[in-house]
Amino acid sequence: MEFKKSNIKDISLDIKAPRGKIVSTEYTTADASSIGRTNDSINEDVDNFVELMELIMNKKSSKGINYGNILLDGYSPQGHAESDDELIISAYDNKFLPQFTSDEGRAAKANLSNRDYEVTKNKNSRLYIYDKGTHQYIGKIVLPTSAHVGGASLDSEHNILYVTDKSGKVKAYNYDAIISTLKERGKNEEKPTIDFSEDGLDSSLIEIDSDISIRKTLGNKEAKASTCTYHDGALYVATFDYSGALVKYEIEYNEDGSITTKGTVLSNELPAAVQGVSFYTDPKTGEEYLITCQSYGGKAFGFGTSTCLKKYKITDDGKLEFAGQKELKHGFGEGIYCDENGNITVVNELGNTVVHDTNINELTDEWSPELESKYKSGVEVHKKDFSEWFGHLEM
Repeated sequence: MEFKKSNIKDISLDIKAPRGKIVSTEYTTADASSIGRTNDSINEDVDNFVELMELIMNKKSSKGINYGNILLDGYSPQGHAESDDELIISAYDNKFLPQFTSDEGRAAKANLSNRDYEVTKNKNSRLYIYDKGTHQYIGKIVLPTSAHVGGASLDSEHNILYVTDKSGKVKAYNYDAIISTLKERGKNEEKPTIDFSEDGLDSSLIEIDSDISIRKTLGNKEAKASTCTYHDGALYVATFDYSGALVKYEIEYNEDGSITTKGTVLSNELPAAVQGVSFYTDPKTGEEYLITCQSYGGKAFGFGTSTCLKKYKITDDGKLEFAGQKELKHGFGEGIYCDENGNITVVNELGNTVVHDTNINELTDEWSPELESKYKSGVEVHKKDFSEWFGHLEM
C-alpha cells in the first residue's frame, strides 16, 4: 500500500464500478493521472483494503474482543482503557480507510469487492465500548472533538476517563455518565451511537473541567499529547518524537467537580515513536515498571516498522532504567494495557482482536540500535508528511 502525499486525498473510490474509475468528492470525474497515480496503483490499494476488511469480518477469535467494526466505520483504533467490566478503545476518522455503508457489507462472509465504500474525513473522534465478559460490542460515544485521540486511560477509583486531545491537552470525561447513558439507550436500541452534538445532549454531561496541557508543562508550543496512562493517583502523558517526553500530572479532584493538576517532567529520553504507555507493579518486589509501545506503520503493507514493547525500571530517584524489550511480529501497535498479572495487550491500528500479546517477563531482549534507527526514521516521515496526510485531524 502506498501512502504517498497524493494518495486518495479527497477522493472516493468506487470498487463496484469498472476498475480504475475514480469518483471525486470535488469534481464530477477524475482520472488516475490527475492525482499523480496510475490505475494499477489505485487498484492495488483497493485490493489491499478489500483483503483487509474480508479478513476482519471473517476472522473469529475466542481469545479476545473483536473490534473490527471500528475499521469498518472508517476509523483507526488508538487508545486502550479498561474498567472492571468494559474495554474502551478511542478512535479517529481515518480518511484513508473506507467506510462500508451497507448492512450487507458487514455480513460475516460478504464479498466486499462488490460493495461500495467511501473515504471519509473530518468526522468527530469516538469511543468504542465492549463488554469484557461477553466480548460483545456495547455501543459508541461520539466525542466533541476531531482530535487524534492517541491515548485513553481510566481512573477506576473515580471513574474518570482521560483521552488525549488537540493542542497538547488531555480531556477528562465522566465515565459513569458515559456508560450509564449508553446502557440506558441500549434498552431500546441495539448497539447505540450517542452523539452529544447531534442528540440534543449537552456535552458538559460527560466533560470535566481540567487544566492538563503538556505544551504548558514542557514550555513547547508544538508539543502533542500523543498517549497517556493513569497510575497510582497520577496521569502520565507521553509525546511521539525522536526522543519523547514523559510528564507526570498529580491529580486533585475538587468539590465543584473540576480537576486541578501539578505537572512534572519525568523524562525527555523516551524511545522514538512511542504510541502507548502503561505501568506494572511487581507484586513480589514492589518494583514499578514503565512499559512503552513503539511503532510506525507496518511491514505487512510495505512500509513502516514492527511493534516493540520496552520496559523501564523506575529507580528510587524517579529515573527510567531500561530493563528489556520484545519485538512483536505485527506493526501498527498503538495503545497498550498491562494488567495486574503483567499481561500486556496491544491495540493494533489495522487489527481486529484484543488479545494478550505478551507478558512483561518476556521483555528480555537487549537494546537494539538498528531497531531504534528505524523508529527514528518513522518519526522523520511523520514530521515531514503528517500534515499532508492527516491535516484534517486536530492535534
